[in-house]
Amino acid sequence: MYHHFFSFFLFLFLPLSVWGQQWAGPDTSTCGQLGVIIGSDDPCPDCCYQWTPTSNLSCTDCKNPTANPDVATTYTVEVLDKHLRFKGKDEVLVEVKFGEMKLYPDFLIQGSDESEVHATLLQLDDVDNPSEITWDIFGPTLNCELVPQGLGAIITPGNLYGEIEVEARKNSVPGCYVRKTLPVNNGVKDVVAFDYTNPNRRAGTGETLYVISDEQVHIAAIPNPGGFEEGIPNWKPDAYGSNTPQDGQRSAIMSETIGLSDVISDYIAGDAPDFKPKVTVIRMPPQPTDETVITLEYLDDLLEGLTNLFKFKDQPAIDPPCGPLFPFTLTLTTPLVKFNEQNVEKYGTPRISKKQELVVEVELVATGRLFHPVFTKSFTSRFFNVVLCSRLYIEASTNLAANIKIVKDPSLADSSFQAVNPEIVWGIAIGGGAEFAFQPPGYLLSVKAKIGSSAKTTFTYENEKLQAKIKINPAVTKVEAKIQSISNMGEFEDLSWGVGNFSREIELIPAKEFGPYILYNFQN
Repeated sequence: MYHHFFSFFLFLFLPLSVWGQQWAGPDTSTCGQLGVIIGSDDPCPDCCYQWTPTSNLSCTDCKNPTANPDVATTYTVEVLDKHLRFKGKDEVLVEVKFGEMKLYPDFLIQGSDESEVHATLLQLDDVDNPSEITWDIFGPTLNCELVPQGLGAIITPGNLYGEIEVEARKNSVPGCYVRKTLPVNNGVKDVVAFDYTNPNRRAGTGETLYVISDEQVHIAAIPNPGGFEEGIPNWKPDAYGSNTPQDGQRSAIMSETIGLSDVISDYIAGDAPDFKPKVTVIRMPPQPTDETVITLEYLDDLLEGLTNLFKFKDQPAIDPPCGPLFPFTLTLTTPLVKFNEQNVEKYGTPRISKKQELVVEVELVATGRLFHPVFTKSFTSRFFNVVLCSRLYIEASTNLAANIKIVKDPSLADSSFQAVNPEIVWGIAIGGGAEFAFQPPGYLLSVKAKIGSSAKTTFTYENEKLQAKIKINPAVTKVEAKIQSISNMGEFEDLSWGVGNFSREIELIPAKEFGPYILYNFQN
């Protein structure tokens, strides 16, 4: 019975001892930026601590950090044991008894007789007499002046710009002071030149903006922080003798093609006398495309080898009146390979770069007839000295044409090599025909009949998609008959009487188009 009562007593009061522990320490205060140590004095060598907020603390994971807040702040700490088990949570209020400096306005205007800043302290515990506070400014002082005014002070600007440190010190407490930064502004801190047609191209302090186009270029001022009204800032001379434009922004349409390297802004406020940055704008003349034609060697040997490879064998030889046989031909246009370069405005930078193009244009054409060996013949009649011939054949042709342009354009966000609207066209034509010729002395009678069609497939690459479009030309049959006389010179002349020439073409199947079909989508 006694054992159970003792266990219940420990269970009831142990949590109270954990939660009642002052892990953050008692509420306290600090004098200015002197700081105060917070946290518990109880030993806990293996504990882990985490303080929030983390601002103005010497450490955030130690047992006893030094707090140096600008204003009254409540800090919270969570404590874990060495096994990361929760032990407790506590908070402490750190008040500022001397401090919280207020500057109004929060800037000075360099060289202005009307500009002044009033410095006051919001917390003045135990301070009743101005002699208990020492006011000062630290540097560089920029020729600014500070005059104590009751418990506060008044600061006026000198003829320099930059930043000063205003300090108020409590004389009765060593190390107790408050310090705050005060900007002394004038003019601008930077200048930017940019092209309105491409605003992501801009040049800042000390840079040069290269422009190839004839568009307007602007030079705009960026003011120092604090105090300026909206709109164009006031550009005033600084103590270093800089020349200044009258306005905060200058714009000019620069129509000249060269000689603009001196179109600059002379004045930009800097951090030291020798720091007088400026921005330069140079308009460069458009450069004609520099074209280089690449010659492919051994092209003739390649063409001869392909001709011999595909040439039809064992073709019957037939002389007039049908005329010579239609031979197999293979034509390869001289490939045009060009490499072009020209200046372009580089994307996202003020510099220029080279746009490069590789252009390839080529066409291959092969065509030929295959004659039937039995129905393709020629002979002469023994009795009437009449020459007769006949042909029966099938024919086919194909052509492959490519037009490919690969471009690297630094003026685009993606400046890698890319194929621009490449096109490959493959065509094929098939057909057949029959021919008959009868040549009595002095005349030639010929009859030809032909049927055929052709198709063309165009492959294109656009919007990261490989597409194909098919066009089938009409299937046509054509019949042609001629009666010609042979002159004394051995030339054929059409007869003007009687039948003369007869020709008719009949469309059997109309033209059709299919597609475009997406062969592959590179976005997937």
